[in-house]
Amino acid sequence: MAVRMTWRSYSVGADDLVTVYWFRLEQDWRVGYVAKALGVSGLSREYVDVTGTSKEIAAWAAAATAYVDEVAAAAAELSHVQWRTWRWRRRPVVCRWAEAKYDAAKAPYLDRVRAAASAYQPVRDVIEERIAEREAVRLQSVERRARRQRAAEARFQAWERRQAVADEPLPSGLTPRQMAARGDTPRNWPPQVEETVGDVARWWAGVCESVRNEQARAEAVQAVTEVITATAVALRKAGRPGLVPANLQRPSQVRYGWWVEFQWSRPGVELLRTPPSVPMDHLPTGGHWDYDLYLPQRMFFTERHLATVVKERIGSSGSTRPAWWLREFDEFAESLFPVRITYGPGLGWIGSDEICTRITDHADPDVFVPYVRAVAHSAMTTFRALMPSPR
Repeated sequence: MAVRMTWRSYSVGADDLVTVYWFRLEQDWRVGYVAKALGVSGLSREYVDVTGTSKEIAAWAAAATAYVDEVAAAAAELSHVQWRTWRWRRRPVVCRWAEAKYDAAKAPYLDRVRAAASAYQPVRDVIEERIAEREAVRLQSVERRARRQRAAEARFQAWERRQAVADEPLPSGLTPRQMAARGDTPRNWPPQVEETVGDVARWWAGVCESVRNEQARAEAVQAVTEVITATAVALRKAGRPGLVPANLQRPSQVRYGWWVEFQWSRPGVELLRTPPSVPMDHLPTGGHWDYDLYLPQRMFFTERHLATVVKERIGSSGSTRPAWWLREFDEFAESLFPVRITYGPGLGWIGSDEICTRITDHADPDVFVPYVRAVAHSAMTTFRALMPSPR
């Protein structure tokens, strides 16, 4: 690693542009050797990737030092002439004489700078050739990574197209998913379907399994919603036995209802956390899958809602206070059963790329269906326990 330093004297113009590759380690380039010799004004620097043997680097460093010293000596002489003539160049009578004096000093200054640059040029040529070689290697590596990224993105896009076919209408007007829900199996598939999905038999089996999962989930949501609704109606007709207030220390947040404690049965939940077969090489590493399998342990049941205590922000401040999160019965029932799985960014992942897909498209029905039924049974058992005893 080296620093490419560029300097010019603005009083002369662009003719004295100096470029030197500096190999000395300096904590602050603004007070380093080159800055002290030539001045910070007009000095810029850029880090470059260049390698060499210790002997080569020592020779390059010595050549750079000699170059800087010669330019600094020439610049010092020019500055001396500039300092002697600058006040005279502002006076009308002698300004032409002073300008001529200063212009005469520029020529030997530029000759010395160019001679020093010519002496340093062979070293500069070797260094810049090494830099070009390193840059070519870097660009080749970048191109290889870009090709791999394009191939990975193409695989993911092909997977997305394959997933989308299940919901695209066929010539009959129905989608493959709708046909699977009706129990129909087409004898012939359109050519574009076969071209997109590849192995049609395997793809169709996956669509049928997804429909089986979706049907089990829909049945569970409906059953749980009906039981919760029936429980609320029965409690209201019975005079709301066991009704208790829930106070969050705010009068506007007082609710009346029943605390519900859940005991969940979750068979096969670990198997549901199996990552789906999705091509993800186009995404940065370090992400994780979210399987949407959270279940509440305690909620407050009212005649119209199921409520959870959450924290809400107070205005634009960073302070929070407890509040109710209210959900309708059917919304709560929907939340009990996973809908999608999402691959999100990990720590330090910059960007918004993520993968979101239906869990029913990937879960094994022999695992998903018993899980859904067990969770529904646990929820319905909990709410049925609140039913008032018949008189």
